[in-house]
Amino acid sequence: MSAKSQSPTSQNSQSPSDNSEIQVLKTQLKEVKNQLNNLTDEPQKNQLEDKITALENKVKNLINPDKSTIQQLEQEIKEIKEKLENNDKPDRNPPPTDKTEIKLRYVGEADSEEMAFNNFFGKQSREDLRLFYISRNHPQIKELINQDKLQVDKVFIARYGKVDHISPHNLMYIFNENNQELEIREA
Repeated sequence: MSAKSQSPTSQNSQSPSDNSEIQVLKTQLKEVKNQLNNLTDEPQKNQLEDKITALENKVKNLINPDKSTIQQLEQEIKEIKEKLENNDKPDRNPPPTDKTEIKLRYVGEADSEEMAFNNFFGKQSREDLRLFYISRNHPQIKELINQDKLQVDKVFIARYGKVDHISPHNLMYIFNENNQELEIREA
């Protein structure tokens, strides 16, 4: 009987302060999540989304957090906020990557499903010429369409790792809408 009566009392004595600290963390995470919706860099957005989800799970599982745990979680949230705020600033020391970067010219709609780009700038050998077909539903293509930036002969920089399909003679590279390794931006 005494064990039953102590259990609710001990939980109630720590509950008000813990609840307010946890509530502050939840509020901070919600604010960061809202900021994340404005991010256009899909790979970074996905990475930060995963970090936020992991933090949300940590906060959800908190029972009796000590001060250092709260401070650590606040620091992690602060780091995510800083990354979101610094998103528009160019990275002076980009991390090493195994992605290929290539300059492309927008050619136009290949069909109703794909947008066509090429790297025909007159300087490369015939073996290096490529046609890039990117799904109209790819998030970065959608963004370029919404911003009215896809204009014939406009030059872009593409970075990619995985290619969804390569034609037998390596002339055509096809990227579907779910390819998260493809990045494309104005040159």
